[in-house]
Amino acid sequence: MLLAIFSFTLLFALHVPRLQVTTDFNDLLHKSIHISDYNRIKENFGGANQIVLVIAVDDGDIFNDTTLK
Repeated sequence: MLLAIFSFTLLFALHVPRLQVTTDFNDLLHKSIHISDYNRIKENFGGANQIVLVIAVDDGDIFNDTTLK
């Protein structure tokens, strides 16, 4: 009995170096419209925890005193 237990332990121990434990945040989330929005934003902007601000003017560019104030 001890030989069988030792054999199984040795067999499992030989496979330990090839063992990989990984986690993916998306695997932990349930499927909903909010998660699909999160994935779309993540793909477009490199992450969902970012704020993108756009300053636009009708004429010319933004590099003048009035716009920059």
